[in-house]
Amino acid sequence: MQTNTAPYDATLSQPLNLSFEGGISTDSVLSDPPQGKTVLLLSSKKRIEDAFIRFAIPLEEQGIQMICQGLSGGLGRMQAEFTSAEGTSIWLITPWIFESIEVPFESIDHLIIDTLPFDHPAHTVLSKRSEHYQNPFGEYTLPRLQHRLYRILRTFCRYKTKDADALLLDKRLETKGYGKDVWKYLKQLTEKPETKDSPEDQLVLF
Repeated sequence: MQTNTAPYDATLSQPLNLSFEGGISTDSVLSDPPQGKTVLLLSSKKRIEDAFIRFAIPLEEQGIQMICQGLSGGLGRMQAEFTSAEGTSIWLITPWIFESIEVPFESIDHLIIDTLPFDHPAHTVLSKRSEHYQNPFGEYTLPRLQHRLYRILRTFCRYKTKDADALLLDKRLETKGYGKDVWKYLKQLTEKPETKDSPEDQLVLF
């Protein structure tokens, strides 16, 4: 199959303070969450459950509300709890669910992405589709990753506060060649406002 291997070409609708800190761990974030309302994207519900077991009580003792996908009710209840939370709070959710959230504008102070949200390698349909590419990782997997990151940051921009920031923790952004390309792509997203001609829906095969 012939394919365009260029990265997803779009920009975000508003400026975004985006940074990378490979030396910061999820544990350090959960041990001392930033002030305000934070969304922490973890790669699976299992990781969220593990974090809840380890940090729920210490955070509660600090007066910090912890909201966890799979443990704090459905999406509607989690959204309501996050919206009504006072003081510092942290919402642990997977990237795939985060894309569909609906909260009031200017609700999120910090977005932290723990790992690059690749598709699960055991996904049957996606594995079959990737077989049609000469270079499945470069021509299919990476563009899907870029498109997902774009959607995640677009959702964040919709609900972030004026001085909000987004932080990525995955060390592969500096240790892997493809990670450096992904980081370059992410920085390009913030260079100029999105225009009417930005091809949001161009990845129809994805």
